[in-house]
Amino acid sequence: PLTGYMSNLRIVKGQALYTANFATNVASSALTTTSQSANASNVSLLTLQTNIHYDNTKILDNSAQDFTVTRTSGTYPGSFSPSGNNKWGVWFSGSTTYIAPVANAVLAVGTGDFCIEGWVNFATSSGNQDMFACFGASGTGNGWTIYRNGTHIEVYSGAGGNGGFLTSTSSPAAGVWTHFAFVRSGSTLYL
Repeated sequence: PLTGYMSNLRIVKGQALYTANFATNVASSALTTTSQSANASNVSLLTLQTNIHYDNTKILDNSAQDFTVTRTSGTYPGSFSPSGNNKWGVWFSGSTTYIAPVANAVLAVGTGDFCIEGWVNFATSSGNQDMFACFGASGTGNGWTIYRNGTHIEVYSGAGGNGGFLTSTSSPAAGVWTHFAFVRSGSTLYL
């Protein structure tokens, strides 16, 4: 499991927002339903952006879906973000910590274009660290998981148990906010 912060996790279906190398600006890093030319109606999930919630056992979804995102013990709304603009990240303590969006077909990326992106700040630069995953019905093998493989961010994407890996070209340092984006445009995958 992840030890560190994650912020501004967004799933956009129907649009491939990044299809080439790009530079990110940490100062303007807070994602919205329309930033990076996203169409608000394509945003399925926009979360890990605030430390204020009436319940403090849930994390807000700022998309139009307004899904319930449940946190486990050891996962806490924080006061730290890539932009420092009150859209704060969430701390993951590294034991059995994760967030769990409600199961809903609108979160499945399907076979069209998509973008799954966010910001991560690893507390340590070693070891495997799961960041976020979405899988289909039990036993189907459909879905994906984004994680740090010890040195690089990697995505495993499976379809019917026949999956593949996509590995980033850079190695994120500990204590530094790093933007990640897993994108499909047509039949091409990008990380």
